[in-house]
Amino acid sequence: MSTPTLPRTRFVDLVLRTCELAHVSAPQPDPTAGEPLRVRLVVDDVGFDLVHLAEEIAGLVVCSRFGKIPPDRRRESLMHALRANSRLARVHAASFGIDPGTQELVYITNDELSGITPEDLVESMTKLARHAAEWRQAGLVCV
Repeated sequence: MSTPTLPRTRFVDLVLRTCELAHVSAPQPDPTAGEPLRVRLVVDDVGFDLVHLAEEIAGLVVCSRFGKIPPDRRRESLMHALRANSRLARVHAASFGIDPGTQELVYITNDELSGITPEDLVESMTKLARHAAEWRQAGLVCV
């Protein structure tokens, strides 16, 4: 078993402290696991994947699972996501996409591990969960 790198250890610590603050069950990520290391959480009925791509990378990918696109609203939902991507491209390294495995609309962000606190991450996930709820209420995605 190898010794985890500092970025991997930071990722695991961030995940555990974030779970505590968000009052969600804390998974037991193995800091010596292969790459990428993915942790799945649910905050306010929205699924989140927290991903550390490689041990030597000090970055965090957050994938928010908004829901599946209803077949009868596919065009409208995708146009809404494309318009949001256009706005997001100007201000933040984030975008909407489709998970090819689940066909869910996902919102993906990248952050530096050193620049994010558990409080920041909980706040971000809570806001994203609210946005996902708005998309669900508008019928643009479903659970």
